[in-house]
Amino acid sequence: MIMNTPDRLRLKNFSLFDGVDFFDQPGFMLTVSNGRISHLERSEMPPDGSVVTLDLGGATVMPGLIDAHFHCNSPTLDVASIDQLYPSYLAQFARQHLEETLLRGFTTVRDAGGADYGLVQAVDNGYIKGPRLYISGRALSQTGGHGDLRPQGAVDVCGCAYRGALAAVVDGADAVRQAVRDELRKGAHQIKLFVSGGVLSPTDPIWIYQFTSAEFMAAV
Repeated sequence: MIMNTPDRLRLKNFSLFDGVDFFDQPGFMLTVSNGRISHLERSEMPPDGSVVTLDLGGATVMPGLIDAHFHCNSPTLDVASIDQLYPSYLAQFARQHLEETLLRGFTTVRDAGGADYGLVQAVDNGYIKGPRLYISGRALSQTGGHGDLRPQGAVDVCGCAYRGALAAVVDGADAVRQAVRDELRKGAHQIKLFVSGGVLSPTDPIWIYQFTSAEFMAAV
């Protein structure tokens, strides 16, 4: 989402990086119309009272960045502790994190586990002034895998599969298939599978492969 701007905005006195080449010659004039770049000229444009002109003082203009591995709901590297936080608290952290990310130049992010469709709606409807947001819902892990954040000594007294703030545990092709379908039903744009060990999970060495071929193919 583009932050609130006039319908037309003219920028001058800047350097330009277009994603491939860097242009630092003086005299560029760039016009933004309804949140989109509409004109780039090499000479001074005539005054236009309907257009707001900003002198950028030599700053660099560039395309919006894309973060392909982002976590809206991760206020700490102690990921197991996130399960103990209220969803309303995580939503407020996500709001601040998304708004600060947009101000750092990222106009699109892909959340890799934890964000739900409510955050997408909040961005789309302007309640959060953040980048375009693509979500995975909860990431999927095998029991004892990278997304199983229960401590090693935890005792399961109810026979319930683990379902945390960032990830859910599923075992077997049918369970994986059902979990994928459910995340898509709830608005996920893509699915995140934990297919190896990680450095933040408590019980799986990083070199261990996770999920069987049948489970993986069921997800696909």
